[in-house]
Amino acid sequence: MEKIDLKCDGDKYLWQTLVHPWTRRRLRKTREFLKKNLSELNLVPPNAFSKKVGKILCTGAKNDFDEDACVCVGAEYHYTNIDLDEPFPFIEQDFDYVFCFDVIEHLMNPLLFLRELRKMDTPVIISYPRHPFAPFWGSCHFHEFGEKQFYTLLSTAGFKVKHRTTFSTRIWWWKYLLNFGIRPKLRFILLMLGYPRHEIYYVEPN
Repeated sequence: MEKIDLKCDGDKYLWQTLVHPWTRRRLRKTREFLKKNLSELNLVPPNAFSKKVGKILCTGAKNDFDEDACVCVGAEYHYTNIDLDEPFPFIEQDFDYVFCFDVIEHLMNPLLFLRELRKMDTPVIISYPRHPFAPFWGSCHFHEFGEKQFYTLLSTAGFKVKHRTTFSTRIWWWKYLLNFGIRPKLRFILLMLGYPRHEIYYVEPN
């Protein structure tokens, strides 16, 4: 059987951010979360986001979504571009934050990854898409956590949740009614129930 490619192509975010309404909403909500929660810590001036105020490590492949999120808080940013299922050599570098946007669900061993981040002793912003059950995941999504399980994962890795937000949107709901078959109808029902749901966490080392 052919091995599934775990890595995400960062280039795809350019198209999604420009034309896909779900991604545009996700980017807007992420910006709002960062500006609110980083400002509360007085690390980012509330009305001066063009000023460089920190150094951020973005986990995963280089992409426009992460870059836009870093620019909106006026930060210098760097990418890992390495295999995140293995220990990675960034623990000696000095970063103010780590951004982990839609990475956890693609990893074979998310606990190892989070423990590696914990060694950096740095606050982490994590975004995570939640679907109700496995048939609605993409082929490269390997994990689905309930809220309690995700909090347990973070706690086991040595983090505590300081801020959290969740949101969903009913994008293109009508197309599921126009398609034949059981699966489109199930997707419509889940959409009306608020899935897929996106969650953003601000976590700190314990």
